Amino acid sequence: MLRKIWLRFRGFPQRSVQIAASASQPRHQYFNPFFPKERHVVIQPSHRNDFVVYIGIAIVFLLCIFIVTNYLPYFRITNVTYDGFHFLQRSELEEIVQSTLSQKHFFLFRNDSFFTLREGEIEQRVTETISDRFALHSVTATKIFPRSLHIRIEERIPRFVWISNSLYFYIDPTGTITQAITPEEVNPDFPKIFDQNNIPVQVGSRALSQKLSELILSISEDFFRATSISIDHLALPLLVCKEAKLIENTVRLQDDVSQEQYETLRDIQEKVQTGEMSIEESLTLLSEKGMPFEDFASIMDSSTSQTQPKPSNINTQSQNNATATQFDTSNTQIVFEEILQQAVCNLPDVAHDVFLKTQEGWGVYFTDLLPLEAQFTKLKVTLTEKFPSAPRSLKYIDLRYGDNVYFQ
Repeated sequence: MLRKIWLRFRGFPQRSVQIAASASQPRHQYFNPFFPKERHVVIQPSHRNDFVVYIGIAIVFLLCIFIVTNYLPYFRITNVTYDGFHFLQRSELEEIVQSTLSQKHFFLFRNDSFFTLREGEIEQRVTETISDRFALHSVTATKIFPRSLHIRIEERIPRFVWISNSLYFYIDPTGTITQAITPEEVNPDFPKIFDQNNIPVQVGSRALSQKLSELILSISEDFFRATSISIDHLALPLLVCKEAKLIENTVRLQDDVSQEQYETLRDIQEKVQTGEMSIEESLTLLSEKGMPFEDFASIMDSSTSQTQPKPSNINTQSQNNATATQFDTSNTQIVFEEILQQAVCNLPDVAHDVFLKTQEGWGVYFTDLLPLEAQFTKLKVTLTEKFPSAPRSLKYIDLRYGDNVYFQ
């Protein structure tokens, strides 16, 4: 009311018309440009815009991480230290490590950054690069914040010189080949072991069992103290590896036989295998059952000679092989079979002996199957009683057979 009076007082009379809308007609809204009313507009939030903002923040954050981890010199590996190596050259290790650090991951990430460098990659690279020339026990790489790297090398310490096929190697007390060397690089303080079997070996492979290696080490350290005789060299004696083993002896009828004969033969065979019946008794029983042999004595001799496998009859190409000797009889043909199976032959596992050559020209056979002290005792007694002084007209002394000593 006051507002209307004030407007009229100022000379702006206004007319107002009341418009009533029926219930059936929609209500219209009118806008007065001279006196606008405040209009409240509610803006609905857009989730799509928020997602774009989050993606942008994430990209910026990742970009900052990429710059910090790859291009800030403060986190770049510049100090590399080494420890534990004796036979490896430091320059060779530095070349391997620097070559690894200079690489990149996915053409973007530097490998010499403290955050992107993988310690396992350094360890694997060092091991693989020098594995053809050195056998390492372990390689450990450790990062030190913010830009240092420490590498510890644990080598296999060689104690012998292994000579096989005119090739020279170092070997450690476990029997593992540690390094390939030339004759000029041989340490004169290391005992020489000649392999008369000429086993092909490579760095990291096993040439001897640990037990035999420890025996050789003890012999090389104690032989002069026990005998006052110097060692010239040691050798691995020539070994003949058994390529097949006997599974069982069988007896079968080659031709078609009746069920009764088959059951009789099967029963005899089981008794022979279990030791309940001897071969002579089995042949006698076969004769009584109507299956006589033409020449009983010759068959007995032949069957006895066939109880041991002959290498000439071994087929090394097949897993199982049967060598058979056939004997003609009046009624049928009986076959004695030896079932042989190829055996695994690993010389480092079957080698138990070592030959020691003295500087006087004669030698001694030792074995790791007997205590070394007992063998030294037998050696000293033999030298004292049989060969008290040099020069000794002696080729060798064999200490490998219990309490017995053989010499020539």
